[in-house]
Amino acid sequence: MNVVAIYKDINFITEYDAKRIRQLVLIYAEQTCMHRPKDFLRHDISILLLMYILVSAGEDVRYNMNCLRYNDWEFLSFSKAHSISYCTRAVCGVISEADVGVDVQDIISIESEMLTEFASRKEISLLEMYKNRKINSVILFTLKECFGKCLNVGLNYLLTEIELLDERSKFVKYGLQFETQVFENFVVSLCSVKRIEFKYKIITYDDLMNFVNYLLKM
Repeated sequence: MNVVAIYKDINFITEYDAKRIRQLVLIYAEQTCMHRPKDFLRHDISILLLMYILVSAGEDVRYNMNCLRYNDWEFLSFSKAHSISYCTRAVCGVISEADVGVDVQDIISIESEMLTEFASRKEISLLEMYKNRKINSVILFTLKECFGKCLNVGLNYLLTEIELLDERSKFVKYGLQFETQVFENFVVSLCSVKRIEFKYKIITYDDLMNFVNYLLKM
């Protein structure tokens, strides 16, 4: 089970839909912590995507999930390695047989000042040579994000010291598997400790709400 589920119809979610999604996550997560991520909706959708993958594989989510406290956030603990991420335009959830990190980011122009916060001087010089510098700068950022998630350190490492771009304009592996998918207005990158072939599943609004209905009737 190595699946990447992506939901991008954020604007289709009504206030009523959001309340039902929140109700569902509260039921299954048994949340008791006081602090919550600022973006309730996207966070909750990312949890639903993980549940969607598990249920699609024939697993009973009621016995795969429990709530735990981590850095004052509520996360669900699954029997499988997993990772979530979300941005303005998309939400992503991954279930894998090995430790994995995922990051999704909108395709935007990254100012030089921000670039210096995560790219080394060498990487910046290489990016300046790219005709599609805008997209490759975003890709580099997502790769450094998912690198930290995969190794379970988050961004608690000096981003500029880990160089993922070399002179051949290829992403260095560091003994890990990296892959990136570029969509119309966002980028999804993965980092895994094993060489794995991931399957990508685009979840539509109808898919998501049918799944919500299914779970609420269980």
